[in-house]
Amino acid sequence: MSVRSDPSHAKQVQEWEDRNCVGFDCAQIAQIYAFAIQAIEKRSLVTLSSITVKVVADRVLHENREKFPLLALVTLEEQRMNTSRLSEGSADYGIEDVRNSLRHLLVQLLTVFGNITADILTEPLHRELLKITSESLPKLCEVRNREQS
Repeated sequence: MSVRSDPSHAKQVQEWEDRNCVGFDCAQIAQIYAFAIQAIEKRSLVTLSSITVKVVADRVLHENREKFPLLALVTLEEQRMNTSRLSEGSADYGIEDVRNSLRHLLVQLLTVFGNITADILTEPLHRELLKITSESLPKLCEVRNREQS
């Protein structure tokens, strides 16, 4: 799949990371990125079909697992990526590997969603990303724990 690059996605993700991942260990970085990825997927479902979102996620994962072995911990479920193994498994990787792998995955998701919608989703997805903050992390974890119970 040919992906037309848009530097605005990389810039947006880097700025988001710089504001929200300072002082985080590997597990915390994996956790906040997991919430960001889930938020992007959920917002994409407002515009795109669940099949389209799943195909995009599958393709992005498939194309990047060889270069970023950490992404083997991410699996696909019915309508979303399952990132639950990232927090525990990220301890086996260096912090820069975790950052680079997850940053690349998120940028690629944003890029493909932007490409297939002629950038109609770009701004809404960037706004959704900005809602995931280090301050919101405890509340997000609490909500996820309730949903899993």
